[in-house]
Amino acid sequence: MNTVKRLYVDFNTLTSAPTGLVKFGAPGSWQVNRLPPLEQGEHVILYDDDGLEVDATVFQDLHGWWFAFPDDDTWRDTIPASDPTLSSSHL
Repeated sequence: MNTVKRLYVDFNTLTSAPTGLVKFGAPGSWQVNRLPPLEQGEHVILYDDDGLEVDATVFQDLHGWWFAFPDDDTWRDTIPASDPTLSSSHL
């Protein structure tokens, strides 16, 4: 059975150079030491504390940094929005 790995990331790194990539592991950092074994081109799920997740493909550059290309068609919010039909007057 092949399970897709889930990686906790900071999606704010999408806006730093190189833009459009999630940066999640600097060589020798504590983040890299906590990563599961990864392979170039492996498909993973990236997620954060706010309930956002996206399918992505990971790669490691020549300097040892880990990056991920998010698949823009797969962004999802895993925390359901509150029901707008409910209000304090109905409770």
